[in-house]
Amino acid sequence: MIEVDLLPRMSPQGRRRVSSTPVPRKPLRFLVQDPWVLASSAVSLLSVACSAWMLLGGRDRAGELHAALESAVLDSARTATLAADAQSVAARLDTVRTRVAVIRDLDARRYVWPRLLDEVARALPREAWLVQIAQLSAADGRIRFRVEGKTFENFTLSRFWDGMESSDFIHDVRLVSTEHLMEPSVDTGEAHSTYFFVLEADYRDSRPHLLESSASPEVQR
Repeated sequence: MIEVDLLPRMSPQGRRRVSSTPVPRKPLRFLVQDPWVLASSAVSLLSVACSAWMLLGGRDRAGELHAALESAVLDSARTATLAADAQSVAARLDTVRTRVAVIRDLDARRYVWPRLLDEVARALPREAWLVQIAQLSAADGRIRFRVEGKTFENFTLSRFWDGMESSDFIHDVRLVSTEHLMEPSVDTGEAHSTYFFVLEADYRDSRPHLLESSASPEVQR
């Protein structure tokens, strides 16, 4: 059994006995010489320095990124404006090209029908007359047309057919149909025999120099 005396010891004179053993004290130089204290202090200072450096660097980087973002936004706006202007100019150029193409096409064909009618009229005999001339198709400078007319005999129709084929501008003449009719005369009212015919042919400008020379007779004079 262990007994612990917790009561202070009394001197013979009845006073409390005070221990005279001095309490050891560690001065500051002992703390400085402690390696663990030095290491922890160094780590703390380094942590504070790193935190301050990262904070300041982060602020500078954020400012640079903000300035770069504003510059990119401005560049994007300018690029969008330039792109819109380029699209507008391209649309105008397409419109101009379309108009020029139409004008060129019209200019190239302005003498087509005068020449075609002139060639048909030149091949038409006096004993025949035309009822209608119509265009069937047109592609690559080639026009397919139909001629409807009347004559008194088939021999006149053959002359008209041969005259069209002898033209330098009319090709591939084909007889579509012919019909024998009895029609009253305009002068006497008596019925007489007529032949209604339909011819189809192609118009091709195979000799452009003839087209230019015949279309401008005043220049030749």
